[in-house]
Amino acid sequence: MDGFHVNRVKHGRTTRIVCGLALAAWVFLGAGGALAEDDIDPEFFNSHRFAHKDWDLACDNTRTCRAAGYQAEEGLNEPVYESSVSLRITRVAGPNTPVAIALRIPDSNKPTSYRLRAGTLDLRGLKKNHNWQIELTPEQSLAVMTEMLKDREPLIWFGDDASGDPDGRLSLAGLNAVLLKMDEWQGRVGTPGALIRRGSKPESSVLPPLPMPVVKVAAPVATQPADADLVERILPSLVEQRIIGDCYVPYTHEPDEQELEKYFKAKLNAGFFSIHRLTNRRLLLSLLCSGYRPILGDQMASWIVNDRPPYEPQFIEARGEFDAKTMSISDSRYTRLNAPDCWTFIGWHFNGQKFFPTYVSSNADPCRDYFSGWPLETYVTNVVYPKPASSEPQKP
Repeated sequence: MDGFHVNRVKHGRTTRIVCGLALAAWVFLGAGGALAEDDIDPEFFNSHRFAHKDWDLACDNTRTCRAAGYQAEEGLNEPVYESSVSLRITRVAGPNTPVAIALRIPDSNKPTSYRLRAGTLDLRGLKKNHNWQIELTPEQSLAVMTEMLKDREPLIWFGDDASGDPDGRLSLAGLNAVLLKMDEWQGRVGTPGALIRRGSKPESSVLPPLPMPVVKVAAPVATQPADADLVERILPSLVEQRIIGDCYVPYTHEPDEQELEKYFKAKLNAGFFSIHRLTNRRLLLSLLCSGYRPILGDQMASWIVNDRPPYEPQFIEARGEFDAKTMSISDSRYTRLNAPDCWTFIGWHFNGQKFFPTYVSSNADPCRDYFSGWPLETYVTNVVYPKPASSEPQKP
């Protein structure tokens, strides 16, 4: 594509935010800290990920780990099934914690019940919830895990409790390697509760769960009618800053100030700018634009600005639609530009000063079908919203 991607160095750093050592940050976050928006490196959130063959693993900042397994990729030696199936194993950190298992079956035929078979285990009458998921009970999860670890045959499922040929088959290739890594990251190797390498080490030696960071969200502030008139006045400051993230600028060279001003004004006249009030003095200015690569689709570049001169726009890493009720931005982006099923999801909330990441998940690898895949969490927080103002009159 002919065009220029404006992503300039500003004040000694690029807009591709960089943090320090990922592992050190992971420990800090787990200890209850919260990263600021300008400390975020998207690669940090993949620092505790591991994938092997048909299985994927991610552990978040509380040390909760989630593993996802899929069907084998279709190939010359693999049968084609009616629908795909994937399974997620979740285990919270700490001694003697159980595993929880859920299946996702995006079956267009919408069976009313399912049958699940793993080794000698045969479960019938399983029901999906509104998220295409079947959540097993603790007893069922333990039984299924026991059979899968015997490595006899893949777990298979049938729609409407049918017999005959299975509708889907889960691959066990990579399961043991992923569960061993889970045991390592949770400090379980050599303990009775380990999934793979059990031993006699006391369960008390298992790493404890880490506290979830708390993010206090600012109270919503109503956008004023006159705020829309500010956009045109702020544009010269954007031109001077020369940072527009992943927006596509239709020039084959780096645009000069006049060309960039023309680009911004065209977007303004077409209604692609939006503005929302964050505080009594600060605003969120957003530009809907085309991505600099076709696979990116529509993008959103955003700045925090003052509501009077000097406007001092601050480009932010958060991309996506702003929800004024929750003071949040829902950000989704391709993990790999050449793999449309690979996504990272980031939730951001405004705390009165900056947008902080409050949730990160991705299906980074093996990047299977989006609808049957599991975005695995790598960062979670406890988001605290302000209490609504009481409508009752104050007592004297």
